[in-house]
Amino acid sequence: MNEIDEVKAFEKKLSAALREQADAIEPSDRLAAIKAAGGAAESTETTKGPEKSRAKVRAIDEGRKAAAAREDRGDSARTSFGGRRPYRWFAVAAGLILVLGVGGVILPRLFGGSATSSAAGNADAAKPEARASAAAAPATAAGPERSSATTQFGTQGLAIYYVNQATPNVPWLLARDVVPLAVLPSDTPAQAAVTALVSWSYQGRRLPSYSGVQQPWRPNTTARVTVADEIKIELNQPGIPGLAEDQQRVAIQSLVWTATAAAGANLPVRITVATGAQPFESKSAGVYQRPPEDQAYQDLSPIWVTSPTRWTPVAASQPVVVTGEGCTYEGGFAWELQQGGQPIRSGRGNSGVGCPVRAQYSLDLGVLAPGAYTIRVYVRSGISGSVVGQSEVPFTVA
Repeated sequence: MNEIDEVKAFEKKLSAALREQADAIEPSDRLAAIKAAGGAAESTETTKGPEKSRAKVRAIDEGRKAAAAREDRGDSARTSFGGRRPYRWFAVAAGLILVLGVGGVILPRLFGGSATSSAAGNADAAKPEARASAAAAPATAAGPERSSATTQFGTQGLAIYYVNQATPNVPWLLARDVVPLAVLPSDTPAQAAVTALVSWSYQGRRLPSYSGVQQPWRPNTTARVTVADEIKIELNQPGIPGLAEDQQRVAIQSLVWTATAAAGANLPVRITVATGAQPFESKSAGVYQRPPEDQAYQDLSPIWVTSPTRWTPVAASQPVVVTGEGCTYEGGFAWELQQGGQPIRSGRGNSGVGCPVRAQYSLDLGVLAPGAYTIRVYVRSGISGSVVGQSEVPFTVA
């Protein structure tokens, strides 16, 4: 096959591929996709996207019509120069430019490749959720709730949402620790986590004495937990009597958050008492759920520390990076590094996002000398200046 024949074959394949691609394009649907990906036509950059898309479609359509016209006229309408036809080279060059302009989808087909992975990648990149995952997105209300780290206490980390009171003058809310538990083969993770929550122990091991922890369950409380289309928790006895109504509500929600985190699914939670009694005076047996994400502040403490933890030492050669999440006014909070019960460093931080979004934050404390420390993060009232939420986590550097 000589050079002219090769060009003819290439042009024929290119024309067929262009027609196939142009026939598959529907401008109105693409415009909707662009608007969805961009959010709205509120900025100049957003409005340029659909215009470019329509220009590409027009170019493809014009190319298709020109190709059809050339086929109708035949080769006689084309000029020749020195026995060669430079027109074909211009057509090939223009076709290649058009191929690149539509996103690199056609070219692989010409050489026997597949465009599936390329097209899928471009489509995913255009999705808002794909762009968000590449950025530092606000944390969900749940945050990371599982850990596979092996420690001396067990092999499966389960989130325990315990009742916490930052100071005596603020409401009960939920703090969280991912506790390593040696889950029995006969227990589900949900069974193990709820058992640890209501009895404050699992398989004879007591949970830590967290700062500000409250225990709304009577001694010797047990629970039977099953997970299906809903999570069922059957307590052997009601909670402590005489609690305020909102304290009863938060106690119930501690069961809901702990069970759903361990189950790995935000399912409805049916809470009953084996004797037929109510779980609390103002809380009857029935189905309870986590609140919507933008209302999670009703249940969760304003600020948490998620790392470092009391369970895993930080290597002395590594910088100590404090991470956490919170829902605070304009994302602000204060922090304090303590050693031997005394503050040795302090400062302020900001997650960059205010409530009701529960957002992540990070503090780099640098390399610390080996020893025992406590990191305290806290939030003050903008009116009274009093502490309305705090989290204190002991950790070691070794």
